[in-house]
Amino acid sequence: MSTVSSYSTTLTNIVSNITLYVDYCSLILGIIGSICNLITFTGRQMRQSSAVLYLLWSTIFQLLTILYCVVMRLFYDRSGSNLLNESPIFCKSRYYLVLVLPSLASYYIFLAALDRYLCTSDSVAIRSWSQIKVARRLAIVTLIIGSAISIHVPIFYDIYKNQCQISPGNHCGTSDAEHTAFAITSWFIQL
Repeated sequence: MSTVSSYSTTLTNIVSNITLYVDYCSLILGIIGSICNLITFTGRQMRQSSAVLYLLWSTIFQLLTILYCVVMRLFYDRSGSNLLNESPIFCKSRYYLVLVLPSLASYYIFLAALDRYLCTSDSVAIRSWSQIKVARRLAIVTLIIGSAISIHVPIFYDIYKNQCQISPGNHCGTSDAEHTAFAITSWFIQL
C-alpha cells in the first residue's frame, strides 16, 4: 500500500514540475515570438497591408494572453494565493480576460484570412473591402463586439461557497436584471 502511495506522490511531483517547465517555456518563447511579430508587422512596407493590420492586432492580443493567462497560472499554481476566491472583482475580471483575450486574437486572424480572400477576388466591389481604412474600422468594431460577446462572464461569475464560479440560480433568467442586461447585449451584437 505504501508503494502505491509513494508512486502517486512521485507522479504528482513529476506532473507538477512538467507543467511548471511548460508554462515557463510558453511564457519565454511566447513573449519572444510576439515581440518578433510586432517588429515584423510594424515595418514600413508591412504597414501598407490591411491583412498585416489584423495580424498586428492579433499579435497584441496574443501577447496580452500570454502575459496575463500564463503569469496568472504560474502565480496560482506556485503561490497558494486565494485571491481568486476572495475578491469578487478579481474573480470576474480574471475569467473575463481569460475568455476575451484569446478570442480577440482568433477573430483578428480570421479577419486577416478573410482580407486575403477579399483581395484576390475577381470582383472590384469585393476587392474594395480589402483596404487599410476599412481594416482600421473593422478592427475597432471587432474589438467592441468581441469584448461585448463575453459580457455575461462578469455578470454571472461570483464567489459562491468560497469558489469563483457561476452561482446557482444566477443563470438563464432567474435574475430579471441580469437576464435583461444579457438579452439587450445579445440583441445589440446580432445587429
